[in-house]
Amino acid sequence: MTTDWLIACLMGLGKIFLHPLLYVSIAYCLFIGYLRVKRERHDFNTKIYSFSMELRSMLPQGLIGGLILSFLTLATGLAIPLAAMSIMAVVTVLAAAGYWYPPLAIITAVLAILGREFLHYTQKAMDQKLPFYFSKSKLGVQILGVIPQSPADKMGLQKGEVISKINGVVVREEEELYRALQINRAHCKLEVIDNNEQIRFVQRALFDGEHYELGLLFVDDQLKESGQVG
Repeated sequence: MTTDWLIACLMGLGKIFLHPLLYVSIAYCLFIGYLRVKRERHDFNTKIYSFSMELRSMLPQGLIGGLILSFLTLATGLAIPLAAMSIMAVVTVLAAAGYWYPPLAIITAVLAILGREFLHYTQKAMDQKLPFYFSKSKLGVQILGVIPQSPADKMGLQKGEVISKINGVVVREEEELYRALQINRAHCKLEVIDNNEQIRFVQRALFDGEHYELGLLFVDDQLKESGQVG
């Protein structure tokens, strides 16, 4: 485990040298230093600081800032897609170039907006291609979620489990489940297939004022067919 972690860290450090923004930043600092030295020689007939002063200032601050940002993203579990990093790099370069050519600032703003929309629709398309977390079960009605403090929650029902019978009645659809509940509104007995495919029985008395649907959430067939539930 430790070896895998070290290898991943080394690979991450190696990717720093593959990022184009690193070389753009170095070239930008050297160019700014060149302009500064040129201005100093014009004003004072000599240079005051080396043209690499900006580069020496950028590297320590950039490395420290990058390490802090890396630790924060690791701690929070945040993952930035490669496409997003590429768009940010392009926008950063154009924004810096806008210092000398102001119309680029407008182009940069437009590209930033288009880039955001591109990432949004790309991620949406990728999500729609992913397999469903839950698919319709032939054994019964599969639970998508349980409302806290509801009768279902107090009976210990869990997400992903399948209800195969209620009050002795076999149920395969959500409507059948609710009809079976009407057989005895004061008490319900459920046959449940848990996430380990083991059958267990749960039962409980029902009281006035409690959630009339037991507090269960199910995958809607229409949403599932349209690919909106995953």
